[in-house]
Amino acid sequence: MRSLHGFTLLEVVVAGGLLASGILALLTLQVQALEVQRRVRVVRELVGVAEGELARRFVLFEDGEVECSSQAAASPSLLSCQIIVESCGASSYALCSGPGSGGATHVSISVEGVGGQRFDLGAVHARFPSLPASTPGSW
Repeated sequence: MRSLHGFTLLEVVVAGGLLASGILALLTLQVQALEVQRRVRVVRELVGVAEGELARRFVLFEDGEVECSSQAAASPSLLSCQIIVESCGASSYALCSGPGSGGATHVSISVEGVGGQRFDLGAVHARFPSLPASTPGSW
């Protein structure tokens, strides 16, 4: 009679192969997660640059193609930045149509980062004339 006090060599090899396959799968997932995290960081930075430039364009009413600020150009993830500001009277944007659009501008911002990520942002900004100061009780 044979006594059973352990595993056979075949069982140990199969178990080792399954364990190695599982560890390799986990390492692959970890590497992919790190890559996705890096790409998300770049896109988040591009969105921040585009939002900052949009806010800057709403303060500076310059028409035409303008450069990004030096603050945006200092971003390590930014490869290119393009800003186009057009008066709504001269543009064909559907968002610009409507009553009172003559004082509005369309701002289009396109930023591209390392790894080929790209983010485009567009907005219409209307400039309304200042209201005259109201006198008390004139409601």
